[in-house]
Order: sequence, then structure tokens, then C-alpha cells
Amino acid sequence: MKSILDLNIDELKKIVENDSLPLDVNLTGLEERKDFQKLFRFRSSPKMIASVLVREKQKKEVRGGSHDTEEVKRKRLELKEKELELKKLKAEGTSYQLKQLFKLLSEVNQKLDFLIRREK
Repeated sequence: MKSILDLNIDELKKIVENDSLPLDVNLTGLEERKDFQKLFRFRSSPKMIASVLVREKQKKEVRGGSHDTEEVKRKRLELKEKELELKKLKAEGTSYQLKQLFKLLSEVNQKLDFLIRREK
């Protein structure tokens, strides 16, 4: 016997179409899920349980959660690290530019003060 949780999307869609469980499938494992209370209300309607599971599995596929290999996860992590490095460099560059601008403004301010004193 297989649990309904072990079925793939195509098999779950067949349950939705037929509104019945295949003979070798049961509902074991549902009691361990967080949404058990919601699914328990539909215990007499395999179509409803299967449709909830189909939506859930499709969301996972879209997000790529269950299909990511270790290599893909590693590459994503590397990309995020590089993005953080670029942000850090950009912030450092901006702070350097601000320091240079402050230095120039200070010099201009000193020259203006000198000129104002000189005219008095």
C-alpha cells in the first residue's frame, strides 16, 4: 500500500478527475502534516485531498524547492556571496566619494572664510 503523499502530480490529478483513490493507495501519513485538521474534514473526498496536494506540489515545482540539486544550491549561494561583495564594494566606493566631497567642501569653506576676512 502507498500513501497518497507518495504520489506524483499526474497520479494526484487522476484522483481529482475520478474522485476515488486507487486500490493500492491510502491516507496514511496525513495525520503527521501541519494541515491535518483541514485535510481530515475532506477524508471522505479523495478529490479534495488530492487537489490540495496537487496545488502544494505545483508550488514546490515553480519555486524549484524539491528539484534543486546540490550543485544548483551551491551556485546560488556563490551568486549571493558575489552580490554581497559587490554591494560592499559599492558602499565602500560611495563612502570614499563622500569623504572626498567633504574634503573638497571643507577646502572651499576655508577659502571663502579667508576671502571674507580679507575683505573686512
